[in-house]
Amino acid sequence: METSKNTLKDTASRLTEGYNKFIDRTKESLDNISTDKASSALHQAMDKAKNKAVELGELTITEADNISRYVRQDVHDAADYIKTEKRELADWLRLDLLLIKKNILKNFESLVDQMKFELKHTSKNIKRSLTWHTGEITGIGTLECDHCHELIHFHKAGHIPPCPKCHKTNYHRRWHK
Repeated sequence: METSKNTLKDTASRLTEGYNKFIDRTKESLDNISTDKASSALHQAMDKAKNKAVELGELTITEADNISRYVRQDVHDAADYIKTEKRELADWLRLDLLLIKKNILKNFESLVDQMKFELKHTSKNIKRSLTWHTGEITGIGTLECDHCHELIHFHKAGHIPPCPKCHKTNYHRRWHK
């Protein structure tokens, strides 16, 4: 039983590290893309980051696909919030920005800015279920339990646990006006 717990902890730690590297690699790719190709640059950069993680053996194809989905969901939700509510990233995060490592915040903010640009300059508005689930990885910010409204704060990428209050497994980010 102890070995199983250690394996799960190691996997969650590896996926969390994969999430952080994904954001860093996506930001690096964006830095190397000219602005005239910016409309699809974020998605191309994310695909490149995903492929690099698989190529280096850091993640399996399935894990890389999941991490890609998690990052896209977080970035899309943040950008949509900022665009729709005309608010700041700090409002979406609902965290003390001083507690977040500067490079993590800077790289995440860069991806959000790119997503805002893409949302502004594309006619398609990607509609997706913006529900986070226990077992997934999320980045910085605050999730609210759909059942009891308990808040869970993430100061760095992390594995989403069951709600500490009610043990349910579905969360969302609540937008405040």
